[in-house]
Amino acid sequence: MNNSRLRIEVTLRNVTGNAQRYAFTDFRVVAPNSQSWDTSDDGGHILNNVATLGAGYQATVDLYFDIPVIQPTDDLSVQWSRAGHTVEIPVDTSGTPLPHTH
Repeated sequence: MNNSRLRIEVTLRNVTGNAQRYAFTDFRVVAPNSQSWDTSDDGGHILNNVATLGAGYQATVDLYFDIPVIQPTDDLSVQWSRAGHTVEIPVDTSGTPLPHTH
């Protein structure tokens, strides 16, 4: 299968008063046509990577997705699903950082 590897850098900020857990497998890329892709396996590391983010801390993580070459990369988003909640994060594939939102 002809895929392009998409690397997305995501900064997670814990604004709660409690430690929060996250896993790389909680993330997926979604296209406007509802097609989606899970994080790419990097030899087992991603499947076992669960971390805890302390209250008031932030972490920047790199996520990798194998997207078919024929898939346009315009208007992609990352969905982060955890504990019954999903957050959608827009993706800008132009290389220009998006402004931070709170």
